[in-house]
Amino acid sequence: MRSFILSLVFVFSTMLIFSQSENSIKNYKKGIKALDKKDYQLAITYLTSSIDQNATAKAFLSRSEAYYALG
Repeated sequence: MRSFILSLVFVFSTMLIFSQSENSIKNYKKGIKALDKKDYQLAITYLTSSIDQNATAKAFLSRSEAYYALG
């Protein structure tokens, strides 16, 4: 019984992690598209959301590019 409960906890925690990663990737891609379209404020919004969910160097770098472009 204990191993069954631990297995369930593992499965649900793994699902939660992958769900957050998928959202983070989607927001990162939306941020990059906004950055390409020179919509820097929208890019910052999406990239910040991506960083909040899963901080990566690429997201931080892209967000810094958007801030730099804003001046």
